[in-house]
Amino acid sequence: MPPVLHILHVDQDEGARHLLSRAIFRAKVTGTLHSLSSASNALLYLNRLGPFADSPRPDVIIVDIFLPRSEGRQLHEILQSDERWAAIPLIILSNPATGTDIDGWHAMGMDHFRKKPQSEQECIALIQEVSRDHLRAASTSTIGR
Repeated sequence: MPPVLHILHVDQDEGARHLLSRAIFRAKVTGTLHSLSSASNALLYLNRLGPFADSPRPDVIIVDIFLPRSEGRQLHEILQSDERWAAIPLIILSNPATGTDIDGWHAMGMDHFRKKPQSEQECIALIQEVSRDHLRAASTSTIGR
């Protein structure tokens, strides 16, 4: 049985959260999506505080870089600088109209940059890619056991 994939998704746009939630179901991925609307809720989730006390550790985090008040960039900095979360793959999403400066994002240390999916098919493709990467990482970590 393939390992269960736990994805933490942070996006203020309710439609984007709903689209990704449908995509994980339609992509037929063995996993769960925890979709939150703010960086502050994501930090509560990661620290297992308040309503997120029993939350599983995510295998991957997907963040819209354009959260309000620069929260997306701040969350990226916090996650990359804290050793508890730095090893979790972080995918940064940006609106296609504003996310054309991929070199600039890479210069900020955002190596897993993607244009924000605009359709269900694009969301499904993103979920399938994340799932494949997770399965590949899981299989290589069990080879030496």
